[in-house]
Amino acid sequence: MLEALVDRLRTALRSLYLLAFPGVLSTPQLSFTIDMPAGRRAFRPVRGRFVIRGWVVTFEDRQAPAVRVRVGRAVYGARRMSRPDVRDAFGLDLPESCGFDLALHLGRGLHLVQIQVQTGAGGWRPLSTGWVLSLGLKPKPSPRVDYGSWTRLEAAWLDAERPELARHAAELEDGPQFLVTIGGDGDRAPTLASLDRQIYRRFSIAPETPAAPAMAGRYTLFLQAGDVLADDALYALADQVAMRGPLDVIYGDEDLVDAAGERRPGAFKPGWSPLYLTGAPWLGRAVAYAADLGDSAADALAALKARSEVRTAQVRRVLLHRPSGDLEALRREIAGAPAPTAVSSPAVRLVLIDGAAGTKGLPAVAVDRAMLGGWASPPSWLETIGDDEVLVFIEREAAAPAPEDLHRLAAALTLPGVGVAGPALAWKDELWCGLTGGCGDPEPIRLGRDALAPAVVHEVLGVGLQGLATRKRDFVAAGGFTPSIGGLLQGLDYCLRSADRDQVTVVEPAARLALTRTPRPPAPEAVSWHQQTWPEACAQDPFYREDALATHPATHAPAFLVRIP
Repeated sequence: MLEALVDRLRTALRSLYLLAFPGVLSTPQLSFTIDMPAGRRAFRPVRGRFVIRGWVVTFEDRQAPAVRVRVGRAVYGARRMSRPDVRDAFGLDLPESCGFDLALHLGRGLHLVQIQVQTGAGGWRPLSTGWVLSLGLKPKPSPRVDYGSWTRLEAAWLDAERPELARHAAELEDGPQFLVTIGGDGDRAPTLASLDRQIYRRFSIAPETPAAPAMAGRYTLFLQAGDVLADDALYALADQVAMRGPLDVIYGDEDLVDAAGERRPGAFKPGWSPLYLTGAPWLGRAVAYAADLGDSAADALAALKARSEVRTAQVRRVLLHRPSGDLEALRREIAGAPAPTAVSSPAVRLVLIDGAAGTKGLPAVAVDRAMLGGWASPPSWLETIGDDEVLVFIEREAAAPAPEDLHRLAAALTLPGVGVAGPALAWKDELWCGLTGGCGDPEPIRLGRDALAPAVVHEVLGVGLQGLATRKRDFVAAGGFTPSIGGLLQGLDYCLRSADRDQVTVVEPAARLALTRTPRPPAPEAVSWHQQTWPEACAQDPFYREDALATHPATHAPAFLVRIP
């Protein structure tokens, strides 16, 4: 009697579960297993980090369908994993990449989590559903090191590495020759003294007469009197040539030093950016040019701009210390001279997201956030917009934009290779110029009003939806924005997907939008999804280098130990 009652109870509970979450069990056409959390039991409480792992296959077409995870109203795509054990177990011609994996950091609270699989018709069906109680514990970020402490650490590393660097420098018998020219009317003594301390010794100092004729394997440094080269500067440049072969230009970072020897932050340079170089001579003086580029820095820069392909290498460390009085010259090199921006541009359509403020003089369309992406086919609001029109997305955090600023964004999209453009966002005493990877936690690039910052169009890792311009055809080709991850991450994710299509993201500083409030930070699980989806962008931002100071001694290695194929 009791056993029969228990069986009826189980049947009733199973029917209720299937009614609430239909299609959660395997069918003849589909089979799956969720390894973590185990089986179909309710998900367990977690201390912040929640890992989902398993496999799924469809037998009808023998494919590995896409899998996503819904947390509340947000959805996150799972990564594909190789599971040869599943293929071998079935003994069928199934795809090896039938596994899926997703690790999320859930904020504190109770979360309804559902694992979903894409059906052949493009819809989504649940595989498993449960509640997750998260304590939301997250380690505190490591404190940043002030620049004075950083320079003392750097000096200590160099002292420890010097014997090994000197040994390797002696092995570079066929290493490049450097010709160092010293211009200007300042004190040459500090510059000459720094050359005497160089670990790499295959260099000569040019007289004030014209340089010798260019020859193969020689590179030229154009210094100014008072510049101080780091002791390992020429070694670091030579090491790049030894690793990569002949190069056109090799460059590193620069900072400022006063008469007392105290160093201040200077220019942590971006990855190679020809677009930025057209408006600003940002390479500075910590740079070695191939001798055939010219007999002056101006000639070398002009030759680089004229070449369609340039062989470059970047040394991500400070190679040159400028006199502190050079601050304004350094500022001009980084900022550049903005060219007049034509206000005539492709047709612009303003896209107002969730009630954002519009502006007079431009056609606008109001769009709910749910219609920005995740659709199987473009939504109806895109049908009346031409393929060549520029969509400028504006979120509620931004004030009503001026028409000329939107046209400047559209004009930036006409530059070669540019697929996404964003404005400088004004907030209190700061300018927000794009987004950086933030060592895994993406955040705006915040610049003070007196910061060393480009005044010309320049590349960035990404921009947020507070102001993002892109062509309609590119937006449709990308499938819109990834849904439910927040405006900062939606914009950054779109820019990174554009980069995969060989398109560049830029900030146009002449276009300004005022923020009325700070953007809402992305949810912890959205950040962890982003970290898994774009690990390289989170580890290193090629266009924003302030994170150089976050390096710790334990992660440092001499440059010659890193071999780049």
